[in-house]
Amino acid sequence: MRAGGLVAQVVAGYILTAGDFGLFAATLGFSAISAALLSSLRPLFIERLTKGMPVDVLWRSILLILCGATLVLAWFAPQFAAAIGRPDAVGLIRLMAPTLPLQFVQIIGVARLSASFRFEESSKILAKAALLRHAGLIAFAVAGMGVYALILPVYLEAFAQIGLLRRSAGKFPPLIGQVRGVLVRYGATLGWLLLSAVGLALTISGDYLFLSPLETAAVVGFYFFGYQLATAVTQPFTMAATSVLVPSFASLSNDKDRLQRSFLEAISLLLVISGLVFGLLAVSAGVVIDFVWAGEWNTSVIVVIILAVGTPFRILQPTCYSLLQATANWRRLAFVMAVGAFGAVVPPVVGAKLGGLTAISVGATLGAMFGGSMVAILVGNTIGLRWSQTIGVLSKSSIAPLVGLAATFLLLPGYVVSFPLTVLRVAVYGFAAFPTALGLFGDQLSSLAKHMRGNRG
Repeated sequence: MRAGGLVAQVVAGYILTAGDFGLFAATLGFSAISAALLSSLRPLFIERLTKGMPVDVLWRSILLILCGATLVLAWFAPQFAAAIGRPDAVGLIRLMAPTLPLQFVQIIGVARLSASFRFEESSKILAKAALLRHAGLIAFAVAGMGVYALILPVYLEAFAQIGLLRRSAGKFPPLIGQVRGVLVRYGATLGWLLLSAVGLALTISGDYLFLSPLETAAVVGFYFFGYQLATAVTQPFTMAATSVLVPSFASLSNDKDRLQRSFLEAISLLLVISGLVFGLLAVSAGVVIDFVWAGEWNTSVIVVIILAVGTPFRILQPTCYSLLQATANWRRLAFVMAVGAFGAVVPPVVGAKLGGLTAISVGATLGAMFGGSMVAILVGNTIGLRWSQTIGVLSKSSIAPLVGLAATFLLLPGYVVSFPLTVLRVAVYGFAAFPTALGLFGDQLSSLAKHMRGNRG
């Protein structure tokens, strides 16, 4: 699925301009609401279905709210476009508005499959729909649809999800039916989850929304393009972490000591492994981007390098959210997501105020490190861990990638360098970072490798 996304971005990078990407990024915050709702509400749907409790009224009520939001967004599109400093985004906002309810429809199908432990089937359906979206992006871009090529494929993905899930998970509830009493029935839980969705939406794309009035579409476009490349390999980490850790944490919820050890081990391994991967991305990004796009997107190289340092901390956040979701601590989840949103939005905006793409990227990385660390600390605190314990694990897990990056860029500085020099940089990074990681986490990494081989067998 990620390979399809990378291919689509390669093609789009050849055809679309930085201004196109910047305009799309400016409006992305609106459609992120639906994705955030999916992430925040899915555990509630799964929990209720697992217990044999109905969810039709909840699904129908939220869907109707999103339909209302669609009408509001479409009607006031000129005002929203003016608010983000992009008067030319009216058409894009109106085209994006119906995706809010469309993307949400699938939640009940995914929840049904998850509640019946059909995880692989659910993953395959979502992967097929995502591949259709990537193929659609390529087709629409080649057809000359411009910036609309970035949003039209969302419709293809949503309709594919609905069709495939309907066939596998059964018919969806009727749209017309009872909606009264949903607030009484779900009470504060729904309120905290909706607040969590707002926080997650800001974490996902709030920086684009607030950067748009401060920078040109081209600057936001280069930042968005680099950000997408820097986070291109995050999905395997986040999907694996959330799919494995939610049931794992849930099973340990009554064993405090084991839950604490499991949480610390999860964040340490995730941080060190993803840190090593993104370190390799940072030292090789220049030559790859220069070769693939023939120099057209070289301005984004510095964005990828800087963001690669902070992205592992961004990956920590879904892992930490998994623990709160597994223990149904919805109020704490809303607060923690608000902290993550602060880290995602405020530092890049400060960087924009200082001026320049580099300052924005540094702000985003510092924000990711702050947000990821604070989220881990606060979540650890809910299960009885001291701040010093979590900070110690986070610090130790960051050593190996940072040692490798420091050695590489001190010995072989530069952003866009030749291929032979890039090979040398990868070697320097490997010799500095990987032995350090093995020295600090050799036993844990060895146990993880054995576990993975055992699962394959």
